[in-house]
Amino acid sequence: MSKIIKINDDHNIKIDIKDSNTIKSIFESYKPGENVAGDGNYGIYAVCNALNDNKLNKITSIADILQLFNITQLPNYWMSDDELAAIADYYNHDNYIYNDTNKTAIIYQKKNYNNRPAIVLYNVNNNTHWVPGTRTDKPSNKIPHKHIIINDVLPLQKLINNIKKNNSISNDTLPNDFIDIKKPLNNNNNIKSVNTYTKISNTITNNYDDKETLMDNEGTVINISQHLDKYQHKKIVELLKKFIHLFTTDTSYIKCANIDPCEIKLKQNYTDPKFNTPRRVSPQQREELKIQLDKLLNANIIRPITSKFAAPAFSVKKKEKRSYRLVVSYKELNDRVETDQYPLPRTTDLLRALEGSKYFSSLDLNSGFFQLPVKEEDQDKLAFTSCHGLFTFTRIPQGQKVSSSIFQRKLNEAFSELLYKSLVIYIDDLASYGKDFEQALNNLNNALLIMDKLNFSL
Repeated sequence: MSKIIKINDDHNIKIDIKDSNTIKSIFESYKPGENVAGDGNYGIYAVCNALNDNKLNKITSIADILQLFNITQLPNYWMSDDELAAIADYYNHDNYIYNDTNKTAIIYQKKNYNNRPAIVLYNVNNNTHWVPGTRTDKPSNKIPHKHIIINDVLPLQKLINNIKKNNSISNDTLPNDFIDIKKPLNNNNNIKSVNTYTKISNTITNNYDDKETLMDNEGTVINISQHLDKYQHKKIVELLKKFIHLFTTDTSYIKCANIDPCEIKLKQNYTDPKFNTPRRVSPQQREELKIQLDKLLNANIIRPITSKFAAPAFSVKKKEKRSYRLVVSYKELNDRVETDQYPLPRTTDLLRALEGSKYFSSLDLNSGFFQLPVKEEDQDKLAFTSCHGLFTFTRIPQGQKVSSSIFQRKLNEAFSELLYKSLVIYIDDLASYGKDFEQALNNLNNALLIMDKLNFSL
């Protein structure tokens, strides 16, 4: 049973009772994700994050969307439901919008386009803020009481015209070394990437406050505090631009650190480990495992090997995500490895070092363990078996008995001249600090210089 209602010249709304269960199941499988930046560009941030949620390869980035609009500045433009749906439609997605004020939903499903993937957006704070939806394994409580389905999606060009009209943005085109991406995408549910341009800038300007937004080479925004004034923000951006090559989102791009390779010491007179057959996995897990292994092989983090060691490897579903991560059970190896009692820092000591400081920079090494090399003669001890063959790590893996101790020691040695003076370290999390802005800026510069010298990735 269905009913068509015409509410204006732009939209036909279809209310279809038989769709209710499908719509409910979609909203149950999503929850509000990470809150986006608090400026006038909520909509752009939210739709970008929603499109990339739970994707092995990013679909888009802020820079992509700005290029799509043929503008070079964040427009500080509040986007309506149908305007966000126009962006989702361009990337071949349906848009499910939940209004947190009245607990209703608007679903934008383009006519004659069936079985397209969906994104979920949440209109919150009395219609003043957008939050992207993220996949969840636990049923969400954000279920609409009522819904309407709109089959006519706003043309993208009308959205572009609205942005320019309402914000008086000049019609400046992008530089000649960009390729125009304003062409329709194929109706393909397995879109992996639409990065069709040849060059991308690492900065875009927020038209709201003239502050630059800095991104890594994959288009992921580097978080800079909104509480900094324009001068402070400018100085931070200038510093980070010098070290932009250190930042990466994709594990495939992390590099091997320029430090002495780590050693895996075995106990004297240890017995050889018993043979382990590969763990039994489902067809879906087998495919997921293959994807993860290929990614690590391409990054030279693992390699094929012949070894008497063979720890079982398998995939484990990530928390709140419908994706998997590689896990290796090093139980037998850990029983044979010498204990390393190198201490991890006490929380009270870390907090005491920060006393009196007013400015802080949090630095998180990207897959930090995978940046530390292992001695070639010790790599066979880290071998693991799977349905795809026998491999070993060339870098320090998680789950190995002394990995955390090795990592803490190596980083303490690398940053010894700054430790507890302008920098604290807890495994792969670092914090640079200072009592005033200029001191904090200088201390951050010193930390980044060491990271650059040692080839670390953030």
